[in-house]
Amino acid sequence: MLLNGWTKEITRAECRPEAQTVHCIARLNENIGEAIPYLNAVLGGYTCIKDPP
Repeated sequence: MLLNGWTKEITRAECRPEAQTVHCIARLNENIGEAIPYLNAVLGGYTCIKDPP
């Protein structure tokens, strides 16, 4: 799998403007769905649901 491009968006939480943290959203140009279970195994602590309701 090769990523040909991506963009990022860094924002503050709208509901807590006093917070000293930021949100970072990465948007990928390719579908990485097949890699999610592998990322989940490496990162740990997350649940991967293949077919959410």
